[in-house]
Amino acid sequence: GAITDSGSINGTTLTTSSVSGTILDFNFHHVTGFIATNTTSGDIVLANQSDALPTLNTLTLGNVSNNAVGGNVSLTNYGAITLPIATNVYSSGGSLDITSLSGDSDARLILITGGVQSGHGGVNGGNITITGASDTVGVQTAVQVDGVVTSANGTGGVLTLGGGVVVNTTPVLGQGNIIITSSGIDLIINTTLNYGTSLVASIIRNIYVTSNGHLSTSGGVNISLTADRNNTGVGGVYVATGGTIVSGGSLTLVGSNLATLSGAGADATAGIDIAAGSTVTASGAINISMNAGQTSNININGTVQTTGAQNITVTPNAGTQVNLGGSIISVGGTINLAGPVVVSGTPTLNAGAGVINLNGNVTGSGTLALQNNTAASGAVNFNANVNLPSVTTFAQPYAVNFNGSTTTFSNAVTFNNTNGLGL
Repeated sequence: GAITDSGSINGTTLTTSSVSGTILDFNFHHVTGFIATNTTSGDIVLANQSDALPTLNTLTLGNVSNNAVGGNVSLTNYGAITLPIATNVYSSGGSLDITSLSGDSDARLILITGGVQSGHGGVNGGNITITGASDTVGVQTAVQVDGVVTSANGTGGVLTLGGGVVVNTTPVLGQGNIIITSSGIDLIINTTLNYGTSLVASIIRNIYVTSNGHLSTSGGVNISLTADRNNTGVGGVYVATGGTIVSGGSLTLVGSNLATLSGAGADATAGIDIAAGSTVTASGAINISMNAGQTSNININGTVQTTGAQNITVTPNAGTQVNLGGSIISVGGTINLAGPVVVSGTPTLNAGAGVINLNGNVTGSGTLALQNNTAASGAVNFNANVNLPSVTTFAQPYAVNFNGSTTTFSNAVTFNNTNGLGL
């Protein structure tokens, strides 16, 4: 039958076995370990206050298995939660929720080193939600995933990551959505993560892809990364040297300001900083922009590239600029730089058969290479003023048009392109 409660349960490890559900949420209980099995119908629910507040003990989970098809699992602890190696929390197509709560100013970590699984065999996975308790400032890690979290089988699930989360193994998506979140303010990607369905990350402050971070999705699967989701002016997207983002579909990056990551190497005057030696690639369109009203720049010193005839659009806000020291490449799509550009080093804008539009003033100390020397026919349009040392062009059938009121080069320039020069 079912197991229910009418008062508090105290002890170390609580072990239950039921046929039609275990519901322990009448009152908060006081146990430090939980093992449960349910076989035929119903849910497994534990609401645990792991000692008198504010002393918050860790709840260590053993195997928690709901074998009832469609049955849910819900585990809540006032304090940290640990799922050790070789233990599993399991539902058979039902939803699976793990939540830590905090009664003070500190985070209560959910540490997943075992397995979390919401489906199996012929049963498609249900939704999985893992919600950690953040500290009041929001800078401590609230969820760390070192084990396998999977909503297999089936297809169509979406992964959503929140702040205060460290994901060291790739969640496996089936039919169920996977949400791993807290009220923490930063998302740090410090390992190789590949996802088979769309990845959406909307974060309170920063999204940081470290030098060891490699974020990717498979064919046709989009990535959307939004920092400073509340548009407070604090938080941005930083891809460090060696870091990579590879989207199998479209890619969207949105930020505000990276001053709080300047100690990690980010430019404090930028809202999006793609560092030299990093790569950002998508099979679909790429859109890079700032949150409305923010006054930081967009830095592109690494490589931003589409692998097909897809557009790349970079949109700084009014009064800001694109600092361009890296290359922007599309295989036949349009490249639109929608604001002022400051050039350093020897970056390349290459759209092949696609058009390149520079809609703001283009200045700086660098030499800008336009298109490529093998197959380029798309026009390059400078739609505002230009003041550069030089530009590099190639003997290919594309036009270069200077549509601003002034065009100044401090060094001699030879235009090798063969489809005209517009002044």
